[in-house]
This record gives sequence, C-alpha cells and structure tokens, in this order.
Amino acid sequence: MNDLFGVNLQTLFVNHDHTRLQVESPLLLVIFLFCFYALLTAVSLKRGSKDTPFSIPQTDQMKGIAILMILVGHLFGHTLEPYPDLNHLRHLGSVGVTLFLMLSGYGLSQSLKRKGIQGFFFQRITRIYIPVLLVMVPGVLLTHILLAPDSSMIKDLARIVVNLPAVDRNMWFVQFIFFWYCLIFITFRLKMSDNGKVAVLFLAALAMLTIPRLSPSMKINAFSFPLGCWMGFHREAVAALFQRFVEKNLMLPVLVIAAGIFLSPITFELSDRLMEPGFRGVGLLVLLCGIGVFGHAFLQKARIRFSRELIAVLFVLAVIGPYLIWVFHEALAGRENVAGWTFGNLASLILALAVVLIPTLGLRFGWYSRFLVYSGRISYEMFLIHGMFMYSFDFILFRGPLEMTFPVYFACMCLLSSGIRRLGNRLTAGLVSP
Repeated sequence: MNDLFGVNLQTLFVNHDHTRLQVESPLLLVIFLFCFYALLTAVSLKRGSKDTPFSIPQTDQMKGIAILMILVGHLFGHTLEPYPDLNHLRHLGSVGVTLFLMLSGYGLSQSLKRKGIQGFFFQRITRIYIPVLLVMVPGVLLTHILLAPDSSMIKDLARIVVNLPAVDRNMWFVQFIFFWYCLIFITFRLKMSDNGKVAVLFLAALAMLTIPRLSPSMKINAFSFPLGCWMGFHREAVAALFQRFVEKNLMLPVLVIAAGIFLSPITFELSDRLMEPGFRGVGLLVLLCGIGVFGHAFLQKARIRFSRELIAVLFVLAVIGPYLIWVFHEALAGRENVAGWTFGNLASLILALAVVLIPTLGLRFGWYSRFLVYSGRISYEMFLIHGMFMYSFDFILFRGPLEMTFPVYFACMCLLSSGIRRLGNRLTAGLVSP
C-alpha cells in the first residue's frame, strides 16, 4: 500500500507532528528568510501608473506579505524544534491571518455594496470551496496511504465537509470565514445601515471572546473581519487618510512600521500573560439568537425555492453545523478572560496595520513589487496547500540545510498554488455562469 511504481512512499515524506527539524542557528535562519523575501521583492520592483491605497494591486501586495508571514510562522510553529528566544515568531502566522481576514472583510463589503446579495452564497462558496476540494482530496488520499491506512476512506473524505479542521488544522479559517459570510449576509438582508452592519459584526466578535473552548485561532482574530468591513464601508476616507499619512512626512510611516515590528514581541508577550481564566462565557445564548435571526430574516425576506443559492446556504450550514453543535455543549463549561483575548486582537491588528503601510509607502515613490502581487494573487491557494507539504508530508525541507531546501519548497508551493488557482477558476466559472 505504501509503494507506488516500486517507490516506497514512506521514504519520500516526513511528518513533523512526530519529528521536528533542528537548525544550528535559528537566528541566522530568520535573517536568511528575511533576506530571501526582501531580495525577491527588490528585484521585482517596478514603477507603475498612479495608484491609490487599497486598490487591487495594493491589496494583492498586502496579501502577499500576509502569506509570507504565515509560512514563516508555521515553519517555526509546526516544523522546527521550539526555540524560546524566537518564540514570538509563531505569532507571525496569526498576524498573517489577521491581514487576510481584514482584507476579506474590506473586499466583501465593497463587492456587496456594488452588486448586492443576489447569488451571494453560491458564488462565494464555489470560489472558496472548489480550491479546498482540489487540495484536501489529495491530502486525504496521502493521509490514508501513509499515516492512517486502516481508517475509512469514506469517513475521511466526508470530513472535508462536516469536520474540515480534522483534515488539516489550517482549515479552521474556512469555517471562520463562512461564519462571517452568514452574518454579513444577514445584515444586508435586513437592509441595515452601514454603521448598523459594522455594529452587529463587532458585537459578534466580542461575543466570540466569551465562548469557552472556542478555537484560539478564531478568538485571536475575532475583530479582523469586522474592522475590514468598516474600512470597506468608509473606503474613500480610509484611503485618503493613508495617502496623507505616507505623503506628509516620510519618517513618520517608517517609524510606525518599525515600531509595529520591533515592539510586537512585547505586545504578544503581554497578551500571553493576560490569558488567564476569569470571565464566564455566554456563547450559547449569542449563537442561538444569531441562528434565530438568520432563520427569521431568510424566511421573511426570501422566497424559498429549490435553487443553487439555497443549496449553497444549506451547504454552509452543513459545514459549520457540527462545530456549532459542539460549541453549544461546551458554551457553559468554562471561563475565559475577555480582556486577555481583546489585547491579543489588538496586538495582531497593530502589527497588521503596520504591515499594511509597507506597500502603501511604495505609492510615495510610485513603486510596486510584482513578486508581492503574484504572491497575493495565489495567497489563498498557498494557504490551503502549504501546511500539507511543510509539516504533514514534508518532501524537501528535511533533506538538507533550510537555507537550501526552503527556496525549493517555496518555488514548488508557488507552482502548485498557481495550478490550483487556474483550475479552480475554470471550474468556478463553469458553475457560476448561468
């Protein structure tokens, strides 16, 4: 079962959940990774036409930086032996996800304001879940062949829908983004004002912090999507503010970026120290009320008919339903420190906003990085696939010094992500077109 064309697959891959990699000088590795990314960014710089903050090329560059941060954060968090002096690097992955969620909220609010909610669920779910299927089905097959040959293939494939994080730990993000899609759909269905929509989103984020045993990854990013929506609803004012900030005084944005980066270890250390029990959760009531509001709004405002939109809605509920049921059972079972989680959100958002200034600062000189734009365009697909071949089925990192193997790994991930994006776009276009 472990042989393919006479090759023993066990010798091709290493699982770092069981065996971590060791490096002689982790600090030198950090310096190398920074120089590697900086070099790719520098050699791909190009002068562009007059641009504005938070345009598509700008947000692509921000997503590109976000996925690079996630790769470094997960490399130090899941693949390498823990190094206490560099413990704060594990937070880079969380900050990268913060950027993703913030930009997702920004883009979605802009799209819904322009196009409305007609066909919202079907279009969004196909664009998100087709790449998931393209990545996770091969992942399940590899797991079945190499790690759990005695498991049920049918059950493992079913988990791609009903228990996605059990397939890959990073897939909590898909459940999380589905939750926000449902909530923002409600606010648009109820025809709330922009400020009302944002208020509902922030209240939901605050309620998340009180739910015992809710995924820490969700709690530490609770306010990211609502903030992005607020920025999207006030795009002109936000863009003008960033434009003035980078043009008024060059040293000021540079100092803000430097402060956000170099003070982040202190802010994350403080947020970690504040994570102590002390606040009883009220998540059960909040979730029940939320589902009740969604059900009422959908039944009152929409004509129920069997359509691909309804199928998409039911599919979303099937994906997040088991997790919500689990939360119902756990919602009154523990205590949480809301202040600690709130400070953790602020620490991530401060660094994320400092990172946002980096491509925005390029507007002052009329430069943009083609490497960051490219990385941003394939960032979702790379987010889905990078963990599979970084720590679950490492095929290259363990074969030599990371200074040599990581660039090869990164190049392979870029090629795979580009292929998945092209195939996913073709399949999505075939399904979404009337």
